Amino acid sequence: MFEAFVFVCMLKDPTNCQTLADIEGPYKTEKQCIARAYEIAVELPDWMPEYVAVRYKCSTEQDKMNINHDTEKEKGQFKGVYHQEWRQETH
Repeated sequence: MFEAFVFVCMLKDPTNCQTLADIEGPYKTEKQCIARAYEIAVELPDWMPEYVAVRYKCSTEQDKMNINHDTEKEKGQFKGVYHQEWRQETH
């Protein structure tokens, strides 16, 4: 199962960032999770117009366990496999 997270930063202050956790998941496939991350990014201006989506991550339960065991130095970083490239594809 995959859970979607989207890292967003303020347009006027790119050092002011936060991670949004999806409340609709988890998803059975990574593809469904990625689609949800893109949906969050598209809807972001409606809910948080001063922010822009920077990257997303679809994590598994194992990823969450690893995040809980980060060292103090690594806390607060958006770790793991994430995707910074946003593109709209039509199929």
